[in-house]
Amino acid sequence: MNNKIPIHQAQYSFDSREREGAFIEAMFPDPEEMARYREYRREWHRRPKENDPGAAPLSVTCELVSTCNLACSMCYTISGEFKDVTAGMDRMMPW
Repeated sequence: MNNKIPIHQAQYSFDSREREGAFIEAMFPDPEEMARYREYRREWHRRPKENDPGAAPLSVTCELVSTCNLACSMCYTISGEFKDVTAGMDRMMPW
């Protein structure tokens, strides 16, 4: 197994290809479902390369949060420059 993580990849598996393949086959035992999954994964890699958004998103991620305190150390929103140009909830709805 490669012990270096490629930094140019958005996703990286720490498992072997054989184990990853066995897991996917167990998830999709029906050939039709497996074909749909394989097409989905092809699109997942093709669309960014070809700058093609497609007719609909392949994935939608909803990050649920009740409010942002602008304090996460890894977030760009903690900079003074960002805070100065962004209307935060406290300024929009001060109650």
